[in-house]
Amino acid sequence: MVSQDVEKYFTEYFNHNDICVLYNTNETEEIKKKAKLIPSDFQYPINHLTVCSTGRLISVKGFDRLLSVHKRLLDEGYPHTVCILGIGEEEQNLRRKIREYGVENSFLLLGFKENPYPYVARCDLYVCSSRREGFSTAVTEALVVGAPVVSTDCSGAKELLGEHDEYGLVVENSEEGIYRGMKRMLSEPEMLVHYRKMAVERGQVFSRERTVRAVEEMLDSL
Repeated sequence: MVSQDVEKYFTEYFNHNDICVLYNTNETEEIKKKAKLIPSDFQYPINHLTVCSTGRLISVKGFDRLLSVHKRLLDEGYPHTVCILGIGEEEQNLRRKIREYGVENSFLLLGFKENPYPYVARCDLYVCSSRREGFSTAVTEALVVGAPVVSTDCSGAKELLGEHDEYGLVVENSEEGIYRGMKRMLSEPEMLVHYRKMAVERGQVFSRERTVRAVEEMLDSL
């Protein structure tokens, strides 16, 4: 199983207990190497914070919720820019809503990036707004490059960020939850500093060396 939540559902549905959770292997050293490159098509604002998210532009990723939260926070006086990396079927709907909200200059759809890691590594906050996940590879990679994270409470989120928000904020899986989590991060600079430090620490848990060793130990036990 890819996460403890998936293990739980599988056990309950199939009444089978002989299950092992093994995390996906991430090429962590390669990710860190690629993250050091400088994005050539985006200048990060120097006077306010930048929020980043990655994934296909589909409903399950919840970018419509992130857009609504972005507008709400701007209206309340929390200046920030949101950058979305990805393409998908919801792009036109999102662009229409962006125009409706008048946030063309602050909610940016940057399209598909073969190397998204420099964007994530340089953002002030990574947000996973997903309605559902199995075990978020994007959040794992954000931790690997040391980005503070807010994630909705979907499968695997607490395994990644801690049962008590030790390594990032896990929020209610709703627009209101995303709003509260982002507002806390954007209004408390010391929290962003703290969670950047904790992200680096947590990212080491999902290193290629550790995940491969776990698989080898499982195979040796058979």
